[in-house]
Amino acid sequence: MQSQGGGPAAPEAPAPSPFVGLFDQESDRPDEPVTFGADAGDGPGQEILGLDQADPGDLQYILPYLPALQAMADSGRGSPTTRAFIRKIRGML
Repeated sequence: MQSQGGGPAAPEAPAPSPFVGLFDQESDRPDEPVTFGADAGDGPGQEILGLDQADPGDLQYILPYLPALQAMADSGRGSPTTRAFIRKIRGML
């Protein structure tokens, strides 16, 4: 492509990122550590998220699927996250 003057045209500018400016703003939660909800650093860990507070009745719905989930974990097809999730389910039953 050529410019009106006959020379090569300047490359088209990339579209602006929707994330531009997000990291240069003041925090909405200045008293909350960035590690809030993580098991590292200051602030409460994952327990604050309430993920370990499963209703035992709800877990019984998973019980029939546990052999298939365990087979997937044992086969090596599941990701490390999947295997950890299945171990967590087994620990909660």
